[in-house]
Amino acid sequence: MKRILRITALGVALLCAAAGSQAKAPVRFDITLQDESGIETHILSDVMGSETQRLDMAAGIVEIQPPASDAEPAVLKLYAKQNGKLALLHTARITGQNEARIGYLLCGATVTYYSPKPEVLGVCP
Repeated sequence: MKRILRITALGVALLCAAAGSQAKAPVRFDITLQDESGIETHILSDVMGSETQRLDMAAGIVEIQPPASDAEPAVLKLYAKQNGKLALLHTARITGQNEARIGYLLCGATVTYYSPKPEVLGVCP
């Protein structure tokens, strides 16, 4: 009987370890939006799970869907605010990173995406 309990306990421990190894570690997002009017940066730490995060920034809105597991990407979507509606400008899928440094340069209707973002994004012509 003791042997069966030991084997069962070992099996449960192995299953818990396997399940834990598939869980996704938190991701840190460092996101900068720059347009003609200025620069805005937000840092989100320990983003995890399936809850979509939404950053309402002066130049636009960034939605972040964190990865549910190591096998899935984080999905970032950049929206412009146009006449009370949202217009999708860019979608990025980021895989295999515990920290994502993202930059968007918005020059009129042109979007430039940086990953990883440089120290200086540039200027609009």
